[in-house]
Amino acid sequence: MERAAVVLEAVLTEAPRAETMALILADAVLSRALGRDHILPLMSLAIKPRDQRLRGDDLRLACHRAIGTGAARAVPLAGQLARAAARLNAVAPKLRARGAARVCPRIDRGSDPPAPVAGPEICRLRGDP
Repeated sequence: MERAAVVLEAVLTEAPRAETMALILADAVLSRALGRDHILPLMSLAIKPRDQRLRGDDLRLACHRAIGTGAARAVPLAGQLARAAARLNAVAPKLRARGAARVCPRIDRGSDPPAPVAGPEICRLRGDP
């Protein structure tokens, strides 16, 4: 968690208006420290704009609080996504749309955006057939 706070502080010091980039990088560092391959948006879910102006130990404390709050918010979201994926997998055999069998496993793995955005246009943008 310490490294994520250091990254957040470094980016915001160099580019004070780059809050989004700073939070993405801090979440990436935190996710890597937790052993994850994908970014978990724990800090960016809960850090307050006024906390982003803090520096040093005050920023580190704010980051710790934000990670705890973000984790508490992420758990229900993960449950909702799991239930939605289960419903989608349950109806997948009934789907008659062309290519539905290919889209459902991708959504289940989390490689595509959630429906209704996950359509053939997205697959073409990614280079999939």
